[in-house]
Amino acid sequence: GYGAARLAAHPPKDRDDVMVRIVQPAIAQRDKIDPDLYWANLDRNVALSRAPIPEGKTTFIVWGENAAPWIASIDEPRNYVARALPEGAVLLAGAVRLEEREGRERVTNGFAALTSKGEVLATYDKHHLVPFGEYLPFASALQTIGLSQLAPFAEGMLPGEGPKTFSIAGTKLSPLICYETIFPGAIHPKGDRPDWLVIVTNDGWYGDTSGPRQHLDQARMRAVERALPVARAANTGVSALIDPYGRYRFRIPLYEAQSLDGALPEAGEETLYARWGEALFLAMAVFSGAVLAGFGALVRLTAPRIGP
Repeated sequence: GYGAARLAAHPPKDRDDVMVRIVQPAIAQRDKIDPDLYWANLDRNVALSRAPIPEGKTTFIVWGENAAPWIASIDEPRNYVARALPEGAVLLAGAVRLEEREGRERVTNGFAALTSKGEVLATYDKHHLVPFGEYLPFASALQTIGLSQLAPFAEGMLPGEGPKTFSIAGTKLSPLICYETIFPGAIHPKGDRPDWLVIVTNDGWYGDTSGPRQHLDQARMRAVERALPVARAANTGVSALIDPYGRYRFRIPLYEAQSLDGALPEAGEETLYARWGEALFLAMAVFSGAVLAGFGALVRLTAPRIGP
């Protein structure tokens, strides 16, 4: 009842200055990881992004996880993608990156914001890496018995520093990459609330199972918990634009190659969960435990005694 009343009190409301174009190329997983198809995969995203953008509106084009590898690190793919973008658009894309730390280069599962002039506005690296998929936990011990991670890098991927919020083209956004969607407490930096969340993912690994649908539901929960709109772009999966109350503005079905445009929904007021996190749940659990303990004590005190 509370949920129905909350939705009724907050009809859909959009910003009139920002548009989002979400691109889902639906590239088969075996093709996505084939290095010989690098440029063909890039072209498929570009082809779905070329439509003109409205005058007077900031337009963000969102591509999925690892849709544009190396664009933040290597000039050739960056300049190629920039020339192909509609004039004035900003691309938000998953982009495997090279990061130099401690005098050597390591690979990250990254995200980059790129203008149509080839300027890199921001980069972010996934900080919640998938065990065995992107790094090998207890590497020295497990490698001795022949185990390795699935990622094709000997040392695994380098984790990022944590959640980020970026101010880009008049909006504040926080990116999340795939698996990070399932961690409700690490969505954006504390005290730096964005206007919207951008989720880039690739759910092609799961096939036509419950996996891609559950992953979408988790993204929807993050929108409701934070009262923030979510733009979710999947290589394939279910791409969607979700308002801050969990309502879909549109969805692109699993395995369907398509791009859709929509106005960016306005963020809602900050929620209790956003302020207090799991402390609210813990307080309710302690209160419930205290009530049950008190009730049990009362029963013991008032129960009739049996026997001498």
